[in-house]
Amino acid sequence: MASYSEVLQTMLAMVLFAIIMTISTKMMFMNSQHSVRSEAEKKAISIAQSYINKARILPFDNNTKSGTPSNIPEDFSRCEPEEGTNENTFDDFDDYHRFSETIDWYKEEDAFSVKIKVLYVSGPDYEIANGSIGSSSGDRTVFKKMQVSVSSQYLTDADGKPIEVTHSYLRRYY
Repeated sequence: MASYSEVLQTMLAMVLFAIIMTISTKMMFMNSQHSVRSEAEKKAISIAQSYINKARILPFDNNTKSGTPSNIPEDFSRCEPEEGTNENTFDDFDDYHRFSETIDWYKEEDAFSVKIKVLYVSGPDYEIANGSIGSSSGDRTVFKKMQVSVSSQYLTDADGKPIEVTHSYLRRYY
C-alpha cells in the first residue's frame, strides 16, 4: 500500500497539472482572439485602400471630366454624387461622398461597415473636420480629401471596445 506522502505527492502533481492546463487553455483562447482581431484589422485596411484606389483613378470633379474649367477652383462642382448614381456608375472622385456599404466576410453577413466622406479641404492642416462640400464657390479648393472608415464587430481594442479603421487620401487637382 502506498504511503500518505506518495498519495499527497500524486494529488499535488495532479493539481499542478490542472493549473498548467488551465493557463495554457486560456493562453490559446487569448491567442485565437488576437488572431481574429489581427485578421479583421488587415481586412479592414485592405477594404479602405481598395475604395481609395477605385476613387483615385477617376476624374477630380464632375466639371473636369471633359477638360479644364475656366475658373479654378470656383467652377468645380459640389462634393456629392450625381442623381441616381451608385458605385458602379461613379464617374468622378467626389461621387464617393456619403457612400456607405456593408461587406460580408467569410460566412458572416454584414461583417464590415464602410462609410466614406469626400470634402474640399485647405492647408495648412487639410483636416476633413474643417472641410466643406463646396456649397458656395468660395468654399472650393484644389484639394479634396477622402476619408474611408471601416468598422466591424471584430475590430476591438484589448478591452473589447469597438474601434474604427480610418484611411485618408488627399487629392490635388492638376
